[in-house]
Amino acid sequence: MRGETHTCDDGRIIEDQGNRIRVFVPMQLRRQSGRREIITPETVPDDSNPSPMLVALARAYVWQTWIDEGKFENAQTLADHFGVDASLVRRILRLGVISPRIIEAVLEGNEPEISLQELFKINQPVNWDHQKL
Repeated sequence: MRGETHTCDDGRIIEDQGNRIRVFVPMQLRRQSGRREIITPETVPDDSNPSPMLVALARAYVWQTWIDEGKFENAQTLADHFGVDASLVRRILRLGVISPRIIEAVLEGNEPEISLQELFKINQPVNWDHQKL
């Protein structure tokens, strides 16, 4: 077998180099929510982790509901409860006025070509027909 190369059905490549054998396993490294994952041909990628945009939109609606129901007085009390900066809470709450058309695109996985940080900086018009990303 010396000097031979064998390709397995699963994509592995085995080389016999005389004094050692090399095995190549096809894989990809990918980042998912800050974690590194190894993706092999048999692995089905785990896309169950929500995107940061989706998490921020969900927080916007939940937090606004809590404020409307009186569970929290305002953004400052909400921020104090969760131990985050009040400006972050206010930025996330502003996402609650985003057009349902944009929210639907995010839910379907067709997120706009804009980062969450860039979206926070945009002063969105309240009129949904004028919102564009």
